[in-house]
Amino acid sequence: MFELKSKQDWINKVPRCLPDRIRAGEKLIWINVNGEVFERGLDFDVAEENNTYPCKVYRPVNVAWQKN
Repeated sequence: MFELKSKQDWINKVPRCLPDRIRAGEKLIWINVNGEVFERGLDFDVAEENNTYPCKVYRPVNVAWQKN
């Protein structure tokens, strides 16, 4: 969906770029350059400390859903 270059980028971008329906329940996967998954705010802090940005944000889509 998009890429975040830092924790500050997360703070600035995410509230504006995610539609309400995604924030309300669709699952997103947040993965840094090492393939590690972000699950909470602390992960964004640690990624900054460890210099493992950018973080790519993916929205998984069910295979059956794509057929409809």
